[in-house]
Formats: sequence, C-alpha cells, structure tokens
Amino acid sequence: MMLALPTETLQTILALLSPADANRLRAVCRRFDACVCAPAFAALNLARTCETFPEDDDQHVSRHRFTTTDTNASAYSPSPRDMAWFDPRWPDTYKAAHARLFLADSPFTRTEIAWSRAGIVGHLPSQICALSQTLQSLCLDHNSLSGKIPDEICTLGSLRCLNLSNNAFSGSIPRNIGNLSELRYLFLEENNLSGTLPTSMGNLAHLEKLVANKNELSGSIPAELGCLSKLHTLNLSHNCLSGLIPTEIGGLANLRFCKLACNQLYGPLPSEIGHLVKLQGFWANQNSLSGEIPKNIGTLVNLWQINLSRNKFTGRVPCEIKNFAFLNYLNLSENDDLIKVVDEVVQENERCWKFLREQGFVLSSQPTASIGVSTL
Repeated sequence: MMLALPTETLQTILALLSPADANRLRAVCRRFDACVCAPAFAALNLARTCETFPEDDDQHVSRHRFTTTDTNASAYSPSPRDMAWFDPRWPDTYKAAHARLFLADSPFTRTEIAWSRAGIVGHLPSQICALSQTLQSLCLDHNSLSGKIPDEICTLGSLRCLNLSNNAFSGSIPRNIGNLSELRYLFLEENNLSGTLPTSMGNLAHLEKLVANKNELSGSIPAELGCLSKLHTLNLSHNCLSGLIPTEIGGLANLRFCKLACNQLYGPLPSEIGHLVKLQGFWANQNSLSGEIPKNIGTLVNLWQINLSRNKFTGRVPCEIKNFAFLNYLNLSENDDLIKVVDEVVQENERCWKFLREQGFVLSSQPTASIGVSTL
C-alpha cells in the first residue's frame, strides 16, 4: 500500500523513522532505496529526529585548548548520529546533511570538534568540508578511524589544530595540506601513513608543532620545512625517511625539540644545526649519519638532551660540547669509527664528561692502549 503513495508523501512518512531504521528499508525495494538516498530526504529525516544537544555548562562542555594535546577534552560526547557519520555504510547524502545541519550550525561545535577517545570506528568523511568556514580545532585522536585522510580536509581554512593521532589512517598525507594557512598544531603520530612528506608543508607559516612519528613515511625531509620559522617541535622519528638532513633546518629559529631518530637518514649532520640556538633536545639516533660532528654544535647552549648513538660518525668529538651547561643526557655510543679520545677541556662540564666516560671515552692525557667502547 505504501508503495502506491506519491514520493513526497512516502518520504514524509519514512522521515519519522530513525535514520538507522530508514536506511534498513533500502534493502526492501528499489522505491524505498530511492527515497532514502535522495538528498532532500536525508535532511528531512535528520531534522525530524534531531536530538537535543546538552546545555553549555561545566558538566557537559569542556573546551579543548589549542596549546595542549589533552585527550580528555571534548566539546560534548558524540551522539549515535555523530558516530554514524563516520560509518562508510551511511549514504553520502546523510553525511552531507549531518555535517551541514548539526556540525556546521551547532553552537557547541562551531569552532571545534574534540572527540578524543570516543570509541569512533570508521572513516573520516569527505563531507568534513562543510565545516570549512568555521572549524578551528578538529581532535579525533585515540579512536579507531581508518582509511585515507580525505583531501577535503585541506579546505578547512580556519583550522588551527588538527589532531588525528593514534588511529589507523593509511595512505598519504594530503599533498595540499599547506592550504591550512592558519594551522598551529598538526598531530599525525601513531597511524599507518605512508608516502612522502608534502612539500606544501612549507606554507604552514604559523605551524608550531609537527608530530608525525611512528608511521611509515618515506622519502627525504623536504627542504621546504626550513621555512617554518615558528616551529618549536618537530617529531618525525620511527619512520622510513631517508636522504640527507636538509641544510635548511638551520632556518627553524624557534625550534626547541627535534626528533629524527629511527629512520634511514644518511650523510653529515649539517653545520647549520648550530643556528638552532633555542634547541633543548635533539634526537637523531639509529640512522646512518656520518662524517664529523660539527664544531658549531657548541653554540647550542640551551641543549639538555642529545642522542646521536648508533650512527656512523667519525673523527673526534668536538670539545665545544663542554658548552652544554644544562645537559642531563648525552649519548654518542655505537659510533664505531668515532675516536674515543676527547680534549681535556671537556671535563670542565662535569655532566658531559660523566656521560662520555661511561661510554668508553678517555681524556687526551690518558693512555689509550685499553680504550674500548661501552654502550648505554
């Protein structure tokens, strides 16, 4: 009997069902399938089954701060309808309507979506582009999202914080990610991302944190990253990056923490590293870096941790390392061709000399016949 009704009437009746029930009817017959998949029906169905959002009070709303990766912060917990938005089985018409009606227009998510540790499963829909005019923070970390990061995410021109870490995203980082001109914080760590780092990242002039460790990224570190003059944290460790460390790294004037460990980088440690006078931590262990450690590394007077172990450095350790006044960790072990004799002036820095001595180094005034290598 219902199948004989005019399409508009049939849609009005079906719209009273929950979105889940309405979509189950698609399998009944082609007429129901056509009704449910119509763009106008999706908007009508969602509007008529709209759930009440929580009040904007301390009990329900906890604002996500741009300066932290606190994964417990969220504007509100995602509803079942929000969760379905990530389900690849949900029709695109519903995803577009949901993004337009409840995400872009909601006063609670006008500038942010912070659904960390929310148990979300599925894919990040391309309909995220509906939020392009307003969204400033998108935090979906520590969920079970998979598939590719949609290219449409690059249309979020107001975005300042993007946190997709600790999921199962695969494929490449969108090559136009440099279009996110307002981005300050980019967290992509602990996914299954592959491919190269997009050169367009050099356009992220306001970027302060770039964290993409524990993926399967390959290729070289783009020289364009040297344009990120506001960057203070760079973590690309535990990937498959190869090639030289670009000399342009010296342009990162505000860099404080640099982690390049556990890759396949080779060649010399560029002398331009001496320009990073604000650097506090530098980790490049477990690569194939070679040549001498540059003398101007001694200009890094704020350095408190440095790990160059398990590389192929040669020559003598520069005595300028005695300038590391705040040092609490130094590891040069497992560089087989590094001469294990250091200048006596190094012992002026007690902490520095302590670490070197524990790793088998001796002073130039000491006999060298029994010098050996010990590792941490």
